[in-house]
Amino acid sequence: HRLHCGEVGSGAASSGAMRGLIGCLVVLQEALALTTTLNRGVLRLSIAEDRAKQEVRLELKDFELQMQDASVRVVSMLHLADSAFYWRQMRDATETSDLVLYELIADDALLDPTILPGLRRPNTPVYSSEESRRMARNLGLETQLEGLDIPAKIADGDPQWLVADLSKQRIKELCRARNEVGVAGPAAGLREFVSFLQNGATERPRLLPLFFSGNRLLTQSFRFGSFFAPAPELALLLVDWAAAQPRAGGFSRVLGTMWNALLSGDIATVRKLSYAQQLVGAQRTRGRSGRRQTVLLDERNEKAARDVATAARMGQSKITLLYGCYHTEKIVDLLKESYGAKVVKTNWSAAWRVRARATQSRSTALAVAVIGIVLYLLVDALDWQSALVDSLSRDAPYLDVGAYVLRHGMVYFSLSKWLVQWERPLIEVASKSPNAEESLSQA
Repeated sequence: HRLHCGEVGSGAASSGAMRGLIGCLVVLQEALALTTTLNRGVLRLSIAEDRAKQEVRLELKDFELQMQDASVRVVSMLHLADSAFYWRQMRDATETSDLVLYELIADDALLDPTILPGLRRPNTPVYSSEESRRMARNLGLETQLEGLDIPAKIADGDPQWLVADLSKQRIKELCRARNEVGVAGPAAGLREFVSFLQNGATERPRLLPLFFSGNRLLTQSFRFGSFFAPAPELALLLVDWAAAQPRAGGFSRVLGTMWNALLSGDIATVRKLSYAQQLVGAQRTRGRSGRRQTVLLDERNEKAARDVATAARMGQSKITLLYGCYHTEKIVDLLKESYGAKVVKTNWSAAWRVRARATQSRSTALAVAVIGIVLYLLVDALDWQSALVDSLSRDAPYLDVGAYVLRHGMVYFSLSKWLVQWERPLIEVASKSPNAEESLSQA
């Protein structure tokens, strides 16, 4: 405050010392924030590159805990991954565990009780939806239920694999009582989009770190006005980048690999990399799309943790829990806080790998990128001019203006998913021959 008000002496030494002190404090603050982010992520992208190829791995974190007399593994899962990833997890869980628990939202009529209170076994094989299978085929991946061979285990009556989740009826009952929407649908995506347009890609909506930090009205007014300017998505992305705390990185490191794949015509790789970065970025934006869904998140987390504790109390000495990656951190926290568990080790494993050929000529890639940017700005300018002329020449200008805002809002929303590296610790450059497994001993 005194520095901004001019109360610091005019001497070069004093001014330089003050700037150095402020710089050190800023660096320390960012380092602490980044360390916290690094410790809390369960998804990360690891990039290895050489002159011939680039490899990007989407990695998941699992936890090994000691609870009472039981050893517990909490494994972060994705609904879509490589079949080899699912096979490894199925093999490890089956061979090293007395009991394997997994997530499954199913009707009560499809779930039978077991001798372990709260745990249930499906009585009819269940399969992934056609939409999930189609998406998996488009990305060259496998769905979770089929990858873990759950339908066959249900058909065989495998007593080792049980469900640790809320039933569909219980979820609907709790959602009605709390006025929540329950299972996500189109309305959830619309709420996320509207919330994003209002708040942007930053955790706390504001303009710049030193301006209007606490005035939501000014922030919203600025964002609303920006949508009527040429290329509003670029201006808003720049503002989001400046306001991100902890500091965001620059362009995503995955962008180079995506660009190389695009130049070589490998659209499947571009689609897969874009999806991977969206999954990683979702760790930062969870719970920002409106009212928190306590049933789908908190209640299911508590149910999974309670079922693990019940199994341990009933004499199961080796337990594996296979659960969605956006749940596992909280489940581990609940096991520590409520049931006395201790984390003894964490590991990283690759859910899938993407390999793309490196660009043979950097000058060619740079030239194509510059031409692409110029064309993008030209199209943006022509679109703005067309929307302005049409709105001034018609009796109902709000239709043209609304269409313009919607178009660029969707572009803004899409670019935010893969253009900027919002969380630096969650995307790392690995060595030439990276090791996908990392173990961290914790007290």
